[in-house]
Amino acid sequence: MRILVATMIALLAGCAAQAPEPTHTVKAVKVNSGNIQRVIKGGYTIVDENGRVLICRSESKTGSHIEKTTSCMTEKEWDDLAEATARGVDRAKTSAPPPMGR
Repeated sequence: MRILVATMIALLAGCAAQAPEPTHTVKAVKVNSGNIQRVIKGGYTIVDENGRVLICRSESKTGSHIEKTTSCMTEKEWDDLAEATARGVDRAKTSAPPPMGR
């Protein structure tokens, strides 16, 4: 009986442990000549498409370690996407859950 109680306490203590902190953070910064190297090291590439400066990011396709998806947008478009995503997350946090029992 003591072993069972000790095992349950150990399991509950393990479940209560905090999740590890993320190893990286995402921070929106303006791209300029002073931080261009940091942007490139962060996984972005700068592309000039007919005089239009695009910032491109390549990411692994969901479910694949080989296929990549590349997204290229202007700095303004990346900013707009970040703002829209933040608004969506805020909206999801404040929306009411569906009624129970139906």
